[in-house]
Amino acid sequence: MSIPIEELSRLQQDQIRVRNMCMLAHVDHGKTTLCDNLIASNGLIHPKMVGKLRFLDSREDEQARLITMKSSSISLLFNKPTSACQDGAEEQTHVAEGKQLINLIDSPGHVDFCSEVSTAARLCDGGIVLVDSSEGVCIQTHAVLRQAFEERLKLCLVVNKIDRLITELGMSPLEAYERLKQIVAEVNSIMTMFSSEKYMSEAEAVLANTGAAEEGADGEDQQDVYADFEDQEDLYQFHPEKGNVAFVSAMDGWGFRTDTFAEMYAGKIGCNPRVLQRSLWGDYFYHPKAKKIVNRRAAKELKLRKPCFVQFALEALWRMYAAAGYEVNIEGGSAASTKSLEDMAKSLKIEVNTRDMKHADPQVALKAVMVQWLPLSRAVLGMVVDHLPSPRAAATLKLQRLLPALSFRADPPPELAVVEAGLLNADSSVDAAAVVYVSKMLSVPPKSLPRETEGRWQLSASGEVFLAFCRVYSGQIRAGQKMYVLSDVYDPSVPEAGGWREVALGDIFLMMGQGLELLDAAPAGSVVAIAGLETSVLKSATLSSVLECRPFATMTFQSAPILKVTVLPRNTLADQKVIKAGLRLLNQADPSVE
Repeated sequence: MSIPIEELSRLQQDQIRVRNMCMLAHVDHGKTTLCDNLIASNGLIHPKMVGKLRFLDSREDEQARLITMKSSSISLLFNKPTSACQDGAEEQTHVAEGKQLINLIDSPGHVDFCSEVSTAARLCDGGIVLVDSSEGVCIQTHAVLRQAFEERLKLCLVVNKIDRLITELGMSPLEAYERLKQIVAEVNSIMTMFSSEKYMSEAEAVLANTGAAEEGADGEDQQDVYADFEDQEDLYQFHPEKGNVAFVSAMDGWGFRTDTFAEMYAGKIGCNPRVLQRSLWGDYFYHPKAKKIVNRRAAKELKLRKPCFVQFALEALWRMYAAAGYEVNIEGGSAASTKSLEDMAKSLKIEVNTRDMKHADPQVALKAVMVQWLPLSRAVLGMVVDHLPSPRAAATLKLQRLLPALSFRADPPPELAVVEAGLLNADSSVDAAAVVYVSKMLSVPPKSLPRETEGRWQLSASGEVFLAFCRVYSGQIRAGQKMYVLSDVYDPSVPEAGGWREVALGDIFLMMGQGLELLDAAPAGSVVAIAGLETSVLKSATLSSVLECRPFATMTFQSAPILKVTVLPRNTLADQKVIKAGLRLLNQADPSVE
């Protein structure tokens, strides 16, 4: 393995440098290929195996069917460079330079496995929504956007398969720009609809609680709800000019944001990089004679037809594909490049392996150039660090979902406020109460476990080991630590009424796709797997080191199970026990089984 576990553990202690995020998309929009690119940037797989290995699809049936069926986690490193377009990033004082830790969860896109999306979203603070530029927004895109909204995830948008607009659909740069604008606008309208629904329901609640029908609603309550609506609406909007949208080709290994080309061209045209970045989306045009950027009205008078995004970003891509031998469409007609791909690489000061450049397949040479010119990992992981929140920054918004209002049967204990303050601050100190949420139980083959844990844990009827897939929300956890499993009906004001069970944590593992790495401890903000809970947790649960803690809200699923199956044993006596054991395993391993 190329990433030292000690370094991952060290970064996990510094929450400013941690991002917990999931990949969300419709089926076949390119999530797993994008993940392969990000994993390759960490040296865990060879770059030429991207899109072929499908590293996070560890099951045999996933590889055979070429779709993701179970959510899978991996921790990656990213070295954040200094950017000249810092105002394009999320206005967070806690964004640090240098190495960052990205805990990434890849989730399925097929509707049959939507429960896996729910379990992934519950453990994350943010996510990337992936949209195929050729297919556009699809039905499952709506579903994952709603799930992310319900779980209070901050989102970034990645528009994938830009290469198909060039090579398959034969669009011109201007036509492709209109297509991309349509996709961004459609995703924004969906998120606005979700925010409006939430605002209306909260406004109705305010009116009902204040007796507005007879006396009029309280003005301050109305203003608070409206202010929250405005904040949420802006929170869930995607703006390429601000840098929370990336345009990529996961299969060809390249990607960019508006700041990429702003930094590239600002010096050449004598423009401030920040100004140019804001102009690289929307109705802004570059006037070469005056060397200034003008709006649509001035552009119409000057007869300028190409927006800045087309002129500085898309046309450069089209020319690169033309240099590789593709017949591309520029200005509505077919155009051939006057430069070879090798000349283009030299002009960009890109050094490419001679064998790749002389390869019989021009796609190999093109990818070798594009990967160095517009590295996908820098665009996507840079966007994640800039725009998705750290565990501590996300805690306030996330807890609105995790800790709903609860009617206590008695006076709540004063220690409850201390525990919830720790949750609100994502307190990772040793003295803070440890609170963990298990989103699902997953079964892994014994060969995936580290050798030093061999034989420690009981195998299930299927010959595998059950692990709890979970997130630490406050405090720290260690193997052997005593915790309480809190049921959904547990009331911390009357712990003597029951609803809790004491357990001892087993080994704690960092999930690295197909493998597991043993950890000494896991602080708040960690996404880990815990052994030894298969008899205490059925599907999901809240774990706490103290009884003065509210259980987290149950997860919501975007679709209910629609298939009922009747299983009858051939041999009633011999097979009945086997069927019962199998159904118990299925019930525990699949969150959607009822």
